[in-house]
Amino acid sequence: MYADDAMPFPVDIKYVTEAERKLGVEFPAAFVIRMVKNNGGELSTPTECWELYPFLDSSDRKRRKRTCNDIVLETRKARDWPDFPADVVAIGGNGTGDRF
Repeated sequence: MYADDAMPFPVDIKYVTEAERKLGVEFPAAFVIRMVKNNGGELSTPTECWELYPFLDSSDRKRRKRTCNDIVLETRKARDWPDFPADVVAIGGNGTGDRF
């Protein structure tokens, strides 16, 4: 992976709306504002680093490639787990199998 492949970048609100429709949810406004500015990226605590799943951006080939592990896909995969709640959305992971 190239360094710039992991860099978050803006996303059009239409892709957020599309994900909300697919998942049957409405994301909190503060989360949407943050993700529209930086689609993906990291959140850190003193003990962990979480990678936020991006919204799938199909506007061009490069963005599609950089966002293919999107919130909808990762949530659907997590919902296949035995104890993952059916009404929860996975917005990130810590690289060890935990979802946020």
